[in-house]
Amino acid sequence: MSIASKLLSVTLLALLFSGCSLAPKITTPTPSEPEAWQAQRDNLNSFQHWMATGKIGVRTPSESLSATFTWKQNIDQFNVHIQGPLGQGSASLQGDQYYASLEVPGEQSISAGGPDELLALRFGWDLPVRDAHYWIKGIPSPAHEYQATFDGDRLFTLTQLGWTITYPRYANNGAINLPEKLILTREGLKITLIINNWQKTD
Repeated sequence: MSIASKLLSVTLLALLFSGCSLAPKITTPTPSEPEAWQAQRDNLNSFQHWMATGKIGVRTPSESLSATFTWKQNIDQFNVHIQGPLGQGSASLQGDQYYASLEVPGEQSISAGGPDELLALRFGWDLPVRDAHYWIKGIPSPAHEYQATFDGDRLFTLTQLGWTITYPRYANNGAINLPEKLILTREGLKITLIINNWQKTD
């Protein structure tokens, strides 16, 4: 596999974490969660029309890769475009929680009944794509247990589904604080997302 193909594979892994949106579920806050955080979480759950641009870095014990991305979300529908350094390697992913298609220059377009299935078809990965959609916005998935620490109304660390996510930097976007940098780690894999711009699109 070429370096460009590896880059696309690994960066799609990270971007597919946030590839779809499910209707927010009502959860009862635990006593340890600050009241300010509970209000912030509710605001973030309602943030469903947006565009984000930034850079992603992926580090494994054997290599380090990076790419840029533009990601548009409209409730359930998403469109993600990624591109490797110096314009080498690109891919476009679009769909919703029931359908997803992937286009890579020089390869035949593939589709599946959702981003989870597309991951399994294209890369052989079994990942909690739908749950991890919440992580990029700075909130845990309401479908699974988690452990978290907080900095006022902001999530600082999150442990869920075997992943640890750290949020060292946020950007204020009106009534909500959105992650400007997040670091995901699990079993030797480290994914760093730096989001240069969040834009509300509705």
